[in-house]
Amino acid sequence: MTENFQILATLVAVQIVLSLAPEREGRTILAAALLSRRDGLAATARAWAIGVVRALVALAALSAIGVLPSPSAEAVRIVCALHLAWLGLRTVRASFRGAPVPATEPLRFGPFAELVAPAAILHDFSILAVTGVPALSLGEQILAATALPTVAALWNAHLAVCVANPPIGRALRRGHTRLQRLLADALAHLGLALAIGRR
Repeated sequence: MTENFQILATLVAVQIVLSLAPEREGRTILAAALLSRRDGLAATARAWAIGVVRALVALAALSAIGVLPSPSAEAVRIVCALHLAWLGLRTVRASFRGAPVPATEPLRFGPFAELVAPAAILHDFSILAVTGVPALSLGEQILAATALPTVAALWNAHLAVCVANPPIGRALRRGHTRLQRLLADALAHLGLALAIGRR
């Protein structure tokens, strides 16, 4: 296994865990899918388009920071890994509250607000930084950045189709909180492992 392939595989694995333990974006798509399958898929496509732009912005920011001296770059990597661990812990805590998403939530957030959301850009920036994407060629970096929203979109499209089927939707909603806690816990451990330099 080449080092470049390992970097891409690690990045995809992190994004899969994040996609399976969604916060607002995933819950918004689920809420849209409860209205209809078409609404769910439309919300997925919109989230993917916004996600591609955000990931490329994060990649550009990471490239700019890449000129920092080695100790500073290592500090950025550790902070980003701890950010992923914090995301996991926060998701575990939020899953115990179990607050449902209103069906009207997809209409509350405009695309521009989501596009420039600092937390969302930091999310992508953190994944790209801790998985070693700056070591890849430019083409591979762009591939890695676009893989983030694509992996999420594939999972969200699957959810949108399933949730639109009433019996499956009810079963998914019953088991979603437990699955979310498990995967968020995995994300927290992964972030801590990356922070201390293990991949």
